[in-house]
Amino acid sequence: MDQLHELQAERNARIQLLINSQGDAIAHLEHVVGAILLVLDAKTRSSVGSELSKIETLSPDTMSTVQLFGEAVTKSQRELWREELADIETQIADLEATGATDNEA
Repeated sequence: MDQLHELQAERNARIQLLINSQGDAIAHLEHVVGAILLVLDAKTRSSVGSELSKIETLSPDTMSTVQLFGEAVTKSQRELWREELADIETQIADLEATGATDNEA
């Protein structure tokens, strides 16, 4: 029985590792694809865009949210959310470091 619990704990730990690294993995893929798009010449980039438009099933609103650097001249909504999240995490860390609690808000 102890071995089963140990295996379940190991499984749960691996699941958490995968979940916790998912954001970084997605960000890395976005940077890789964005970098590839940036080095393509205009004709090739246009061809890639046309091929994607043939198979893409996302709505235009969703596409504007998930566009990669290299596809658009402005930051995507995801990039903006990441920046906002980083700011919020910094604020939380500062509050935790000073010993602030939920009751003090």
